[in-house]
Amino acid sequence: MKQGLALPQLAAQLEENALWNKDYLASTNILTAYPEGNGSISLAGIFGSVPGNKGNLHNLSHHALRQIGAHQNIPAKYMDRMVKDAPELLCSNINHWFAKEPSKRLFRTNREGVRAVLSNRYRIIDNDDVASMTLPILMAMPELEIISCQVTDKKLYIKAVTPKVQGEVVVGQAVQAGVIITNSEIGMGSLSISPFAYFLWCLNGCSTGKGLAKYHVGRAAGDSEDIQEVIGDDTKEAEDKALMLRMRDALHASFDAVEFDKSLNKFREAKNIKVVDPVGSIEQIEKRGWISQQEGKSILAHLIEGGDTSVFGISSAVTRFSQDVESYDRASDLENLGGAIIELPRNEWQTIAQAA
Repeated sequence: MKQGLALPQLAAQLEENALWNKDYLASTNILTAYPEGNGSISLAGIFGSVPGNKGNLHNLSHHALRQIGAHQNIPAKYMDRMVKDAPELLCSNINHWFAKEPSKRLFRTNREGVRAVLSNRYRIIDNDDVASMTLPILMAMPELEIISCQVTDKKLYIKAVTPKVQGEVVVGQAVQAGVIITNSEIGMGSLSISPFAYFLWCLNGCSTGKGLAKYHVGRAAGDSEDIQEVIGDDTKEAEDKALMLRMRDALHASFDAVEFDKSLNKFREAKNIKVVDPVGSIEQIEKRGWISQQEGKSILAHLIEGGDTSVFGISSAVTRFSQDVESYDRASDLENLGGAIIELPRNEWQTIAQAA
């Protein structure tokens, strides 16, 4: 498992991010996109500049640009091509639809520019709030250890385990119960609190079962066509209190011994389903779009090296490969995939195991 940040580093990073993050509601018909000539697109108007005036330009992140494209039904590949080869045409497209089909959008900004463009119904749940709600609960649990945490451009991650709830898949392969908390501020995933298994013999981990998934959907905000900075209100505070109770319950449920035993039994069952052709099995996972061919080669190497040619062995090879990738986001995706393979219906296991 990738180490990420120490808790003090995470706290400092979240605090710094919060200082620069601001949110604005604006109608698209008062905004204007401009090409920057360096492969980037900027937006004017978010902070109250006059429409058509090129003052107060703010760079659009690639993700924010993709969100605008999705809202305007511009295909992603075509948008990427226009960014590279025809930025003026792209801005003309964006500005045309901004004016012709105006809508209220939420613009999430930081010191680098616009990081996300979302619906005015987007329920803001910030990373620093998630950390301040969950960490005190976790730290109050006896013998709990935060084994990895990170905040990337996409998500917040907090992963914790406890030796108080543990067992063995087979003799000598100990597993501890844990929890993984994730959140995205830019529309790349819900607030999620999910059970997590930590394998002590290889220091890999995977998600197990379902927990809390709070989607970022709330009340429509902003009736005025003027620029509005988004700030907290009494209703949001009440919603936050209710959310905190749900998060507390989900955190404690992640360490439930009965549910953990169910996960152990799934691991054992998967370990008893042997793979006929390792190459064919990995190709089955590639065909589902879960991994690339290049990733498949590395996972196959770990599968063979591990010597466990079972469905559980495939899951373990996927989570082992997560340690090799540079991106913390992708590593966490692979940990989730390792768990998803275990959670597949038995007939899907057979399809993967008997592939040739």
